[in-house]
Formats: sequence, C-alpha cells, structure tokens
Amino acid sequence: MQSQSRVNSQRFWGALDIVEKQKRIGLLQRQLLEYTFSHQGQHDEKNINHRLNIWHELGLAYCSIGDFRKALNTFQEALNFINNNEDDDYIDIQSTLLHQLGWLYSVVGKVKEAVDLYQQSLKLKDRIGDIPGTAATLHKLALVYGNSGDIDKAFGLYQQSLKLTEEVGDIQGQAENLQNLARIYIYKKEVDRGIILYQRSLSLQQMIGDIEGQAATLHNLAAIFNDLGNLEQAFAFYQQSLNITETTGDIRAKAITLNNLAEIYARKEDIDKAINLYQQSLEIFEKLGDVQGKAATLHNLADIHVSLGDITKAIALFQQSLELEEKIGNLQGQGMTLWWLGDLAQQQGDRKAACNYLQKSLDIFEPLKSTYVEEIKHKLDKLSD
Repeated sequence: MQSQSRVNSQRFWGALDIVEKQKRIGLLQRQLLEYTFSHQGQHDEKNINHRLNIWHELGLAYCSIGDFRKALNTFQEALNFINNNEDDDYIDIQSTLLHQLGWLYSVVGKVKEAVDLYQQSLKLKDRIGDIPGTAATLHKLALVYGNSGDIDKAFGLYQQSLKLTEEVGDIQGQAENLQNLARIYIYKKEVDRGIILYQRSLSLQQMIGDIEGQAATLHNLAAIFNDLGNLEQAFAFYQQSLNITETTGDIRAKAITLNNLAEIYARKEDIDKAINLYQQSLEIFEKLGDVQGKAATLHNLADIHVSLGDITKAIALFQQSLELEEKIGNLQGQGMTLWWLGDLAQQQGDRKAACNYLQKSLDIFEPLKSTYVEEIKHKLDKLSD
C-alpha cells in the first residue's frame, strides 16, 4: 500500500456512481466475512495481507460515500488486527492505517486525535525509512494545523514535505505542496506570491501529464480571482477546469466546479442560472452518494433563498443540510448551519429558537477552538439582553 496506490484507489472509488459503489461495498463485506471464517487460525503473511487489503479498500469505499463512521471503524479494526499480531512485518501497512485514521478524524473536526494519529504514523515511517510516506503525512498534518488556524506551523510542515518530495523526485507531491504554500500566501494577503506558486504547480502538473491536477489548480486560481472580485477571470479559469473534468469524466470535480460557477452567477445576480447550476451539482452528488457534497450544495442553495427573502425555503434547505452533516459527523458544517438557523430564527422573531441554535453552534465550535466562538457569544449575549 504505497502512497501512489492509495491515491489511485481513492480516485477509483471517487469516479463510481452510488449504485456501483454499493455493489462493490457489498462484495468487499462478503469477501471479508468469508475470508475471516474460512481462514480462522491461519496467520501466514499471504492471508494477513489479503485481509488487510480488503479492510483498506472497504474503508476507502466508505469514505467515498461519506460514511466516515463506518470508515473509522473499518480502519480501526484493521489496525487492531495488526496490533494483536505484534509483527514488525506490517509496519508499513500500520503507518498507512494510522495516516488514514488521522485524515478521517481531521474531516470530522477532531483535531487533537488527528494530530496524534499522524504523529504515530510519522514515527513508523521514519523507522522504516519511508520518505514518500513521510512527505505525504507531513502534508496532511500541515493541512490540519492550517485549518486550525496555526498558519506558521502549517507553513513549516509544507516546506518540510516539499523538501522531501524534491529529494525523491516526486513531481506530483511537489505540485501539491506548492499549491498549499500558495494558499498560505493568499491567506497572508501576499496574492502575487501565491499566484506564482500556483503557476509553478500547474507547470509541474503539465510536465507529468496530471490532467486532474491541472483542473484542480485552475480551480484554485479561479477562487483567487473570485475573492479579488475579478469575476470574469475567475469564470474563465473555472470554465477551463470544468472542460478538463468533462474530458476526464471526473464527475465529482465537475460537481464542485458547478458549485463555484453558481456562486459567480449569484454574485452577478443571475439567480436563475445560479440555482440551475446548484441543482446540476446536487444531482451529481446524489448520483455519487457523496453526502458531504450534497450537504454543502443544499447549504449553498439555502443561502440563495435567504438572498431572495424566502426564509421558509431557506430554513428547510438548511435543515436538510444539517441532517446530512450530522449523519456523516461533519462538526464544522453542523456548526455553520446551526449558526445560520439561529440568525434566521432571530429574523423571524423567535428568540428562544435562535438561542437554542446558536448555543448548539457554540457547543460545537468551542472544543474546535474556532475563530467563530467570540462572534457567536456576542450574538447570544445580545439575545439575552
């Protein structure tokens, strides 16, 4: 289970529709059950590796449909199996599982657990001299710190990861690190430096023929110009990205780009076009069984209806989004949606409901040490006056 094979597996699962995913998940579940019963007491290397590979693929499959709880349980079960065998022959697989668990905990907002798992993975990778794996985990760890607001820590980890990818000639890894360093420069308002790094990343992706990576970089460049208010340039980059995803058949990336194009149309006050693109995006996420993408799109549609003054429709969409976010354990998404519901309840004059929603949002954001905590507290204080 090397880094590249993990990437290929994730892309494979991401490209399947929900019906095919469910069929393959059922097959993996049966294989695991049959293998467990038919090979009881057999602990030779071939049998152990086969079982671990089934667990790993099943975990990735659950990730692809947004069922993070089942993915966590599956990866943890595989890790427990390795720990019980106490065999150094499986350190590489153990480090991979720790890496996957770290990513899952970061997705559901459990930062402390994610950092701990990534650090455990790094120790094992250092022990076996897995430089590409170390670079990949440093990259993910940097993402966690960046999302938690520790930008300087994230920047240092991305630089460490970049140096390792340069040492081993991992062009794709270099491109990914340059992209995230670019994001930090954008965050620091050093936009020109950020754009330069994105362009370097794009050149590397073109060098190795990474079409999907090029689409992602064009998407990120579009986001920069969107934030700068240059909607025409943003639209052009998003359209280039969309053209690539339609060529490659990456329908999930297409759904994400349609979401962003919808935002541009909304900013241009072409609401009908925006709603149409959000609906197209929603249909794709539903087809893929991507619960997280569906929740985000429902949230965006709710935002549109707020701008139209249709508060009843907006609340219904936010509640649908919240239900999905709770299903997959997306704490960040739950916190934001509860905040919106609180604000809308306040607009409708329902102070009790507003306080209830905002308190729930605060209860989620406080353990995450979110920057939103003080603003929500301020809103609650005003409602209590």
